[in-house]
Amino acid sequence: PTILDTPLSLTGRVVDSDTGEPIPNARVEMNFLGAGELVQVNWSEYSGWQTTLEATTGDDGMFFIEPCPMINLGGTTEIYVPGYRVTAPGYQSRWMDRNFEPESINSIVQGVRLTPGEDLGAIEGTVVGRDGMPLEGVPVSVEWRRNDATPRGLEPVRDFGNPDSILIPGAVAVSDEEGFYRIGNLPQGYYVVQAGIYPDDGWVGLSVGGVHIEGFSSTATADVPAFRAITITAPVDGATLDAAPMRLEWEPYLDSGRYEVFIRRDLDGHTFFIGATDNVLEVAPGTAFFNPDCSYGWEVRALDSEGRGVGLTDRPSAFRIVRSAD
Repeated sequence: PTILDTPLSLTGRVVDSDTGEPIPNARVEMNFLGAGELVQVNWSEYSGWQTTLEATTGDDGMFFIEPCPMINLGGTTEIYVPGYRVTAPGYQSRWMDRNFEPESINSIVQGVRLTPGEDLGAIEGTVVGRDGMPLEGVPVSVEWRRNDATPRGLEPVRDFGNPDSILIPGAVAVSDEEGFYRIGNLPQGYYVVQAGIYPDDGWVGLSVGGVHIEGFSSTATADVPAFRAITITAPVDGATLDAAPMRLEWEPYLDSGRYEVFIRRDLDGHTFFIGATDNVLEVAPGTAFFNPDCSYGWEVRALDSEGRGVGLTDRPSAFRIVRSAD
């Protein structure tokens, strides 16, 4: 389909079907293919579109999307505003059909009534290690996001943002002694599943994308790889230093032949990369990369004797350098 840029906006209000009370924190997801179809087209990640077309309602139950796209199906004169799915904790999700009268979209407020209850969709599977054996005690989350092109894998998080955006409250499970996990109360749609989601939970997981719950009461399966995280010991996360660190340290990682250290400076986004053969990196005095009044985030990746990634810190550790009072 052709996506038309427009100045149109879409406003709506989500309320409880029984009481009429507004529902805060309801999520609105647009989809541009067919009426009622929920495929892996996520507007917030659509290449070339300049807005996030996944809104969340405020305390008054209102959501607002601007600009709102219009779709022209190839080979036809048919033009419509995409349909969207509305979900909220404690309510059954609802699909709102696409609007074939886009000229009205600028002036109307679309009301959405949700029925109390829950969706019966679920995702289940096994958490496994690098050797394919089940892992116990690993937290697993599912996310609305469906951008499968850039899973984290064993690559550092270059922008040092939070890699674990858990967008479904309560959509977390912990694997049992057989590595099994199950997350329920999920609406129909596509998901990304990842293990190792909390700071300092001791695990890093590889993202598994495109996991499809086909119906509002169906179960999807996904086996999720995970491995022990590398633990940073110094400087401690969040430390404030009065000079450049003399050394960076982390706990030794099993089966590691060498390490790679990535340090990013927040002032200009420059990244400093260096290899290490031991679990400590000595910093030469006066290293130009470290400036006063700057914050830094750093990660460590472990490699085996053949140069393959075998371990990674679960997220960047941060420290700040301030000018000494002297």
